[in-house]
Parts: sequence; structure tokens; C-alpha cells
Amino acid sequence: MNRTDRSKQSQPAPPSRKLANVIALSPVRPARAPRSSLAAELSVLDLARVVAIDNGKITVEVPRLGPAPQPARTIIPHADLAPDDQVIVARLGDRGAELVILGRLFDPLAPPRDVRVNGRKVSIEADSELILKCAAATIRIGRDGLIAVRGERVTTQARGVNRIRGGSVEIN
Repeated sequence: MNRTDRSKQSQPAPPSRKLANVIALSPVRPARAPRSSLAAELSVLDLARVVAIDNGKITVEVPRLGPAPQPARTIIPHADLAPDDQVIVARLGDRGAELVILGRLFDPLAPPRDVRVNGRKVSIEADSELILKCAAATIRIGRDGLIAVRGERVTTQARGVNRIRGGSVEIN
């Protein structure tokens, strides 16, 4: 061998060529990014009707699946659901056996529903004024600290002492 042959032989192959050979000869495939198990199993979206909510268990009726109520889980709070609500459900799993409520459909023309809150503390806040009104009765709480209670008759009742305190108290 002459000198020029040796210099060609000792030069390494370009890096891109080596990497291509390693990938082509490698028996291991590159790992796929893990998919969310929920997203991987999502099969069909359906319209459903809430049949009942009992002790945290929800049953829905999905017309496409027949008239029998089906158990369902939800990603929205139970307090936002009521019987006869129209909801969107996803069928999960290989056979679509499990139902998950994704949301509730709203009718913009329907009157607002009663609000029921079951909890230890309920907090309602307003920046300038809070008004509770029912027919001719009103409770107004103003930003200035004034609380006005108005109605045909106002009654206060206490098991113990019923005190009225203030800088000055005017009766009539």
C-alpha cells in the first residue's frame, strides 16, 4: 500500500453515515411517547340524558345504546348536574363499555336553576354591591358597609338574647 491508500483507510466515516448504519442495524425501535390512557381509549361521543344522581352515583340514558340506564363517571362536579340534563358522554375502553360525562348542554333561553350548595362554608363576594331580592323583599350589602334589609315585615328571632347594637339605635 502506498501512502495515499493508508490516509484514505484511516479516516473515519462521516458521523451522519455512522448514525444511519447504527439505526438501520439496531434491533430496538425508538420508544414512542407515552399516550394518556384516557385519550387512547376514547372511542365515541354521544348525547345522553341524566336519569338519576344517587349517593354520588350517576346513571344516564344513551339513546344509541338503548333505553336501559347506564352508570357513568364525570369530569364535572356532581353539583352541576341534575336529572333530565342533556350531557355529552364519551364511551371508553375496547368496547365502549364505560361512560364518562364530559359536559352539560345549556339552553340559553331556559330560566336559571335553583342553586343548592352543600358544604361547610359558602362565600359570595362582590366588588361594589350585593343584592338578594325576592319580590318586594330586598337585602342590600354595599361597599360602604351599609346593610339594608327591606320588606313588608322583618322578623329577627334568637334562642338566646337578641341584641341590637350600634353607635345609636333608632326605633321608629
